[in-house]
Amino acid sequence: MNAQVTVTAIAPGPRFTIDDLWNITLIRTNPNLANALVNVTVTVFDNQVSKIVTSTTKRFQFTNTIININKANLRPYQPISVEYTQRGFKNELAKQGGIFPSGNYKVEISCNSVDIGENTEPLGKYVYNINAELLMPIQLISVYNNDTIEDESPMFNWIPPYPLPIGNITYEIKLTEIEPNETPLSAIQRNQPQLKADVVNQNSFFYSVGSPQLIKGKEYAWQVIAYNENGNYYSGSDTWRFVYDYGEDSLSIDPPFYFLMDRELSSSIVYIDSNLLPLKFPDEYIRLDSIVSITITNDNDEIVGDEADIPLAYGNGSNYTYINMCPDKYELENGLYILEIVLVNQQRYYLRFRKNSLPDSCY
Repeated sequence: MNAQVTVTAIAPGPRFTIDDLWNITLIRTNPNLANALVNVTVTVFDNQVSKIVTSTTKRFQFTNTIININKANLRPYQPISVEYTQRGFKNELAKQGGIFPSGNYKVEISCNSVDIGENTEPLGKYVYNINAELLMPIQLISVYNNDTIEDESPMFNWIPPYPLPIGNITYEIKLTEIEPNETPLSAIQRNQPQLKADVVNQNSFFYSVGSPQLIKGKEYAWQVIAYNENGNYYSGSDTWRFVYDYGEDSLSIDPPFYFLMDRELSSSIVYIDSNLLPLKFPDEYIRLDSIVSITITNDNDEIVGDEADIPLAYGNGSNYTYINMCPDKYELENGLYILEIVLVNQQRYYLRFRKNSLPDSCY
């Protein structure tokens, strides 16, 4: 009865589940096996040749000369039993949503006769090796997809792929202009990049002032690709789109100095004799589009302005900005006030100031 069935299988890709191992073809070469009762077993071994898991179909009749078994037509062969030899592997598989952890595996597929007992040699067998890579691709974070930005020096951020390759990982970030009637993907693939830069072991990139200038009203596409230490492709992100349009409240005035904001509210007061309140954050870099609230209260602890009223001028990707308190921008009477700015990470900044504007001091 030995080798009376030719067994072949198609190995899954590097990211697979137990169901993906069911891509098997059985060819009956012995006519005497017609309508014989058989089952099929898939056994997975680790790189130490230790059995990990065994998956077995129910008994079925070998009615056709050729039988294809795959995860799309498993119903005739169910229930399929699954036996885990290593408890730790079962737990790891559950943590990863059924996807095999990264590693080298040997897969053994056998077609067994049920009529003549379980301890006989299989009617046919097929063995292959597979290298599993549990790869989660790069996930872009910001600049957000389809966003309109006013910062001409934005910060680009992304989540690294998982797992990380051994050694250094190099990220290539590409940015290109999107022409009319182009999709972001076609623009990235066809157009000459406006920016193409490499960063090693970092998942962010600051579009510095020295980079090619973004053009008002233009659409841009950006993508990140990761390479392993040998320079081979490892993972790629989706392609995202954004528009650069700084609007009417862009930084068009260059004050001679800026007031440094505090992380805690202090008793010190700054004095301004104009309608311009220049501001500087104490941290190395603050993305102005990460501000979630702006509040100005008077000395009676009454709110006299918030982010809906106050146009915050956007600078050149730095910590500098200002509030223009002219009548056509945001009018504020002379007096004592407290400014509070809150970022998305809940970091708060304060400035206590006294406004004593002179006539005709608007910009």
